Amino acid sequence: MRFGLGFVAAKSAALPVVGTYRSQLGQAAGASLTLSNVDIGTASASRLVVVLAMGLNTALVANPTCTIGGIAATLVANQQNALSGTSDNTCIFAAFVPTGATATVVVTFGASMNRSHASVYTIDNAKSVAPDTTAKLVLKGQTSGGAKNITLNGVLANSFAIGYCHTYTSSVLTHTWSAPYVTDVNAIANANSRCSSASNSEAVAGNKTLTCTLSSTTAINGGAMIGASWS
Repeated sequence: MRFGLGFVAAKSAALPVVGTYRSQLGQAAGASLTLSNVDIGTASASRLVVVLAMGLNTALVANPTCTIGGIAATLVANQQNALSGTSDNTCIFAAFVPTGATATVVVTFGASMNRSHASVYTIDNAKSVAPDTTAKLVLKGQTSGGAKNITLNGVLANSFAIGYCHTYTSSVLTHTWSAPYVTDVNAIANANSRCSSASNSEAVAGNKTLTCTLSSTTAINGGAMIGASWS
């Protein structure tokens, strides 16, 4: 709008995107995984809740679903691995949850899982449920651990990026995420399975490589790395 003295009102700047790790839970078996009364922060129309989850089953299942405080979340990324005798699903869900300070998160796999795990984040001032960019890496069938990388291409300035890693082996692997990514959770879902997630606020636009180092030289029978960023 132009005023009489020739000044033009400045366009208001977008509020900063702020991401926060909230909670995690793993269980040995069941067709669904429930995280009860998760603290999801201050209510806001632009509060995005992100759930990263994995389920391990004897066969691939139809695309899993998720509700957050009763709101149906969108499956924004999914990696399914068909294995001999065991198959896994690694996925990311997101939904705007405008009201409430807590929410119950339910991930439903559609078949009984041998083990499952989920991590929950909130991203305040997100512009969309859909991530700006995603990446994934199949870990099943790799002969050893070591540094594993995914690259989020074209991350926008002032974004929040999250990486998630699930491994299934004949022995438990330790996960170590490289800086600047901060390891938010590193949990054993059940014997021989480890799940971890890490995040970082990205001030500068560009391609961002997320590295998770798997400690053991044991062959990786299943699992995946998966990631996404939002602005």
